[in-house]
Amino acid sequence: MQTLTEGVESEDQYTRLTLGGCMAAQDYLISRPNPAREIAAFLAENGM
Repeated sequence: MQTLTEGVESEDQYTRLTLGGCMAAQDYLISRPNPAREIAAFLAENGM
């Protein structure tokens, strides 16, 4: 099973989650909300 954690806002939270086996995270630690037109540039800049 793969997990995605939502609401990760600090490095400590992210570290604890990844040590616990969480596969992916989203929220303000990763990126603030962006308009749809900016998503392609964000992904390109971050190697995604």
